[in-house]
Amino acid sequence: MQKHDAVLGHLLLLQKQKLSKLGRGGGWSAWLKQEGVPRATADRLVAEHVAFFGLEDQLPHRGQREALEGNLCQAAHRTSERLDNLLKSPKSKMAFMRVLADCLGFVVEYGDGLETVRLSIPQPQEDTVDTAPAIIEMQPDGSVRPVNHELREEGAGDAVL
Repeated sequence: MQKHDAVLGHLLLLQKQKLSKLGRGGGWSAWLKQEGVPRATADRLVAEHVAFFGLEDQLPHRGQREALEGNLCQAAHRTSERLDNLLKSPKSKMAFMRVLADCLGFVVEYGDGLETVRLSIPQPQEDTVDTAPAIIEMQPDGSVRPVNHELREEGAGDAVL
């Protein structure tokens, strides 16, 4: 079944590339309807094929886009209306916001009591590169001495060769 899905995903990708170009007027949807193929199934097979073979550049119109502010506002209002029965008190609302902020990766700072809360986007962490310990030690007179990093018992001598 996976082989058939892979072959079908490739063929659908080729067809989608032909029919989804600018100025085609929804040719992809019309073709799928004509062939009796569910749009969700076709898009899923194409997306799986593209992801498996790393062909994201083949479908540039499918790139990650930022959601429109109007859509975000609508989603927020719908969500808050559904939560009205659950979040009755300011304390429960604040607890919900703390969990939501944590899930979204925000940093939460609290002011005095429950009156104020500050959400901020955390700074991206720099990639740390593990470095090996120094294998030489500079002496006060400018000479170099190799360092032996083997563990030694206390008083058993210098750790420098």
